Amino acid sequence: MTHLSFFEDSKKSILKFKCLGNQLLKRLVLLGVLIVSCLVVQSQTLITTLSQANISVCDAPQELTVRVENNTALPLEMGTFTINLDGLEYGTLVSQMGSAGAPTVGFTSSPPAIFTLSGDLIVGDFVEFVISFTADVDQIAGGSFTIDTEFNHTLGSVNSSNNINVIVPASPQLQVSFAGPATINTCDVAQNYCVTIQNISGNAFDVNDIRGTLSLPASATISNVTTTPNTITYNTINNTLSSFNLADNATATICFDMIVSCSAAPGPINYGISLLYDPVCPGADLSLNATSTNITVTSAALTFSTPPSGTTNVNRGDNLTYNVIVNNTGSGRANQGRYCVQAGANLTLSSIQIAGTPLVMSASAP
Repeated sequence: MTHLSFFEDSKKSILKFKCLGNQLLKRLVLLGVLIVSCLVVQSQTLITTLSQANISVCDAPQELTVRVENNTALPLEMGTFTINLDGLEYGTLVSQMGSAGAPTVGFTSSPPAIFTLSGDLIVGDFVEFVISFTADVDQIAGGSFTIDTEFNHTLGSVNSSNNINVIVPASPQLQVSFAGPATINTCDVAQNYCVTIQNISGNAFDVNDIRGTLSLPASATISNVTTTPNTITYNTINNTLSSFNLADNATATICFDMIVSCSAAPGPINYGISLLYDPVCPGADLSLNATSTNITVTSAALTFSTPPSGTTNVNRGDNLTYNVIVNNTGSGRANQGRYCVQAGANLTLSSIQIAGTPLVMSASAP
């Protein structure tokens, strides 16, 4: 009995050992599966490439290329791509390619932009696709944006990121400058003035559908208006310019002769221009108003420096000669001066000379 009991105990011990051995083997197999799974996940290759490092706001789209390769030992099942564009606007699935027999990529929804594979990506195969996207009015402030791409499947996921810079124009996009005399010393005589409009947007932004209206002082009239480029026309009735476009850094110039009435003295006066133009992103017109610096209009100030001097004692029939000295003490120039000489009783005006040059007398009464 004793030997049998020992044998039975030994048998139980052997059975218990075998059971522990099977459990250890199962754990080793499970650990091996986990290790293989980790290797499978870590050995995938996901590559994302931007067509350019910059994108202009509300302009042409840019592209993102996404490529995934199965370098694992197992097929990648139920593959899904999630692309977070950080507020940028998804456009379209531009193109795709892959290994012979590789699954196709299909667009599912946006945002975020989600794409799914039509089947399993077997070992050694790849798929590659290109999407387009734009920067819209939400990115009008510009700056750096991050595009995150994630590829998920039954065994895990892999990620990739790209940074892109949104380029915006300067604000305002137009600059106005003025050229011409700052002082008008001779009123009622034409002076030439010019207005130059320049596109200072930078980063190759055009400005389109520019419309301008000149504003002039009430005491002024203009003539001989010229424009550069000469495709811009000027409407003399309402002082407006026809619509035109300016490429980045390009200019348009409007020149004219301006006559200011002497009633404007001493001034100051100025002139200006009001502009409307299309915004970069769809929306209401943008505007810019600019005014020239003040223009001083000076006037003449005429005085007699001394009382008239000349002959004091004459005989009947003799000629009397008088000298009159007139000074301009003002800062402006006197043009078209007129002399009014009224003869006294028993006198007849015979001639007037200035520095020896005879003047033609008018028959008009003073």
